[in-house]
Amino acid sequence: MKLAGLLGLVSLVLLVPRDGAAAVRLGTGASYWLEHGGLFNLDLQVNTPIAKRLFVGGRFGAFLSTGSERVGIPLDLTLTVPIGGRVYLEGLAGPWLSFEGDFIRAHGAIGFGLRSGSLSFGVEAGWLSPSGVIGARLSWRV
Repeated sequence: MKLAGLLGLVSLVLLVPRDGAAAVRLGTGASYWLEHGGLFNLDLQVNTPIAKRLFVGGRFGAFLSTGSERVGIPLDLTLTVPIGGRVYLEGLAGPWLSFEGDFIRAHGAIGFGLRSGSLSFGVEAGWLSPSGVIGARLSWRV
């Protein structure tokens, strides 16, 4: 039993990256929210490595929905996995707070994209209660 615990601890230490610096990105996005029309957002995303090829973070900012003229605050937890050199996969989930209508809306999405230097471009598909959402994102490392 002690050997299994020791092996687990050694495995965890080997997975943790040496460079623990957090990455901060300023992003913007344009999406189509199936029941409400256009959806635009501006946000700040902070990621930190938890393993060699796994990053966890948060994304928050402001959004505007053109179809129902709602303004709000998106709050998402993010899980990012770099694949190869510049390609990444990302999962997001969290509440989006709206100042009109339903105050809290559930959000979940998956996305993938390309990073080149400090610039990142990707697509995202998911759910923002009560319907699907699909869009594109552009972000810069700050």
